[in-house]
Amino acid sequence: MQERSDEDDSIIFKVESTLFQIHTYLLERDSEIFAEREMFSMPPEKTGAEGISEAKPIILSQITKHDIESLLDFLHDESAVSHIRIYPKMYRKDEDLSSSECITFLSVSSRFVFTKLRNLSIHYIEKVAHELDPVDCILIAKKHDVLQLLRPAYEALRVRKDPIRDAETARLGLEETSHLSRL
Repeated sequence: MQERSDEDDSIIFKVESTLFQIHTYLLERDSEIFAEREMFSMPPEKTGAEGISEAKPIILSQITKHDIESLLDFLHDESAVSHIRIYPKMYRKDEDLSSSECITFLSVSSRFVFTKLRNLSIHYIEKVAHELDPVDCILIAKKHDVLQLLRPAYEALRVRKDPIRDAETARLGLEETSHLSRL
């Protein structure tokens, strides 16, 4: 078991059953939450500070191993980081990012307040929203507070030939389904 030295400026997270040792610079550089260093400056518990050893990592729940790996790939790509800062709309060609990657980035960036990555994700999701299932689009919009996705999704449901299916009603919930019926 490795203990972190004073010179080592990394933090250990546990996602699912996997440990990730991440240099704090990568997190602080682009995330408002990590930039404030509040997460890293919390007083340690009696049993020691979280995140400084493999024995006591910071446990990230409600995030998948795939999510954190995707975020780390993005953060480690220096060209991506410089392009997103200087030319956020020109980071990659649209075809390079799949809708599932964009949704993953939106989820992680929303949770950890990576504002520029969130804005980039929204930009790409808006471009491919017409390819997404309208119910998925509504759920994504509601979960991540991306209200500009709602109108096109509502319109897609309104003009389609088939009525809303029971499974879709269950996913959307009574309130949202009731709202849709009034459109």
